[in-house]
Amino acid sequence: MTSQNATQKTKTKTKTNKSRLRKTMRRSHLTTFIYDVVIVGGGIGGLYTAYRLLKRAPNARVLVLEKSPDVGGRVYTYAGFDGATVEAGAGRFSNHHVRLRKLIGELGLAKRVVRIPGGFSYMPSSGSRASLPGSEKDVADVIRASRKARVSDLRTISFIDYATNAIGKDRAKHIVDSFGYYSELIIMNAYDAIRLMKILDTNSKSNTFYGLAGGFSQIIEGLKKSIVSRPNAEIRTKTEVVQILEKKERTYECVLADGSSVMAQQCVFALPRPALEKLDLFRPLKPELSQVSCGTLCRIYSQFNTTDKEWLKGLNKTTTNNDLRMIIPIDYQTGVVMISYTDNKYADKWNRLHKLDIANNKHKDTSKNENENENEKNQLVDSRVATLIHDTLGIRIAKPKKTVVFYWDCGVGYWTIGANSHQVAKRMVCPFPGKRLFVCGEHFSENHQQWMEGALETSELALRLVGVDTAIFESR
Repeated sequence: MTSQNATQKTKTKTKTNKSRLRKTMRRSHLTTFIYDVVIVGGGIGGLYTAYRLLKRAPNARVLVLEKSPDVGGRVYTYAGFDGATVEAGAGRFSNHHVRLRKLIGELGLAKRVVRIPGGFSYMPSSGSRASLPGSEKDVADVIRASRKARVSDLRTISFIDYATNAIGKDRAKHIVDSFGYYSELIIMNAYDAIRLMKILDTNSKSNTFYGLAGGFSQIIEGLKKSIVSRPNAEIRTKTEVVQILEKKERTYECVLADGSSVMAQQCVFALPRPALEKLDLFRPLKPELSQVSCGTLCRIYSQFNTTDKEWLKGLNKTTTNNDLRMIIPIDYQTGVVMISYTDNKYADKWNRLHKLDIANNKHKDTSKNENENENEKNQLVDSRVATLIHDTLGIRIAKPKKTVVFYWDCGVGYWTIGANSHQVAKRMVCPFPGKRLFVCGEHFSENHQQWMEGALETSELALRLVGVDTAIFESR
């Protein structure tokens, strides 16, 4: 037998063994097959949990369940523009995000890391066409004042109300107008908002932000590839868990939407607050879950004809006090701009307008091909954007070649007014003492809420407890 044939035969045998084991695992609703760990949720938190667990215990029988057609959750890179990719969800990471940076290195993506230039200019839509000082000094003065306040007091008031008390109504309004983000100011309690503000400060020498050439979906693909390479691990999409039942001998039955079920010795719920609330299991945790609010986000990207580059070259990162809120150039060479980045009520406005465009498109001439209709798909959105750009920058922009709208009804989590982030974050890791049920996700991160790092941080906290009272991993 030649070396090539022997290698091929070994590969075939390995694939056959993997196939047989996975077929056995898939018959869990007909047999008593019990997974060591079932992870509910296939976003970055759930995938990272499976990845790290399998690194620690290669023989562990692990199942990841995701209700959507694809894994990745809010980490999603869109590749539909000519010559450019854009982030539909998670958009950047910081030099302080040590777990994510380590993971990127492990997945062989370190050379793709690119630094994102800092700094925004503020241009109000008042017709002045002038760049004015942004919110940096005002926010810094609020942070300085907060050092003399008690943590308990900061937790009982919104950031913007505290800012009004600390620096006055006019300066607080200037923060609202020029900061860009809105939910952090009105939803979050001042204590957690101020901690976040320190991280968001792009002008701080201690903060550096990065993207990933080719997009963050590469991280998702890398995690997925690593997980499914194990014959004892599996990822199932289009699979929704609707109920968790505790069975004999401290095992758990995960009841699925199609009526089948899978058994587990331990479960990790890598889910945002709204998804947890749908499970009866988590009803007793309503007081804790209510301390996290889920906010909307909307990114609107447009690609413009690069023959009209003059206005693009002069376009900088900008915040404004109209419905655009933030304008961020992405790629001058390909003409791609995040023409609006919004949250809260501003995101909701764009979503309503986008829905009207979708409804109008249903009545368009279907005899035209996809490309012919492309630049007509978001006529209302494009028209509104053009008006607001003129109000802010004083320029008439050309009609874009293509516009895409990404709206997230649960974009990120916010620690609400009255929330005790330290207590809730600690409780949610293992919310039911004595039960092998764990929770992770950026929603419940004390230190990195709203960041991918938050999902990784809480995953590692959960993994400290997973399997600690059993020798099953080591016995195989």
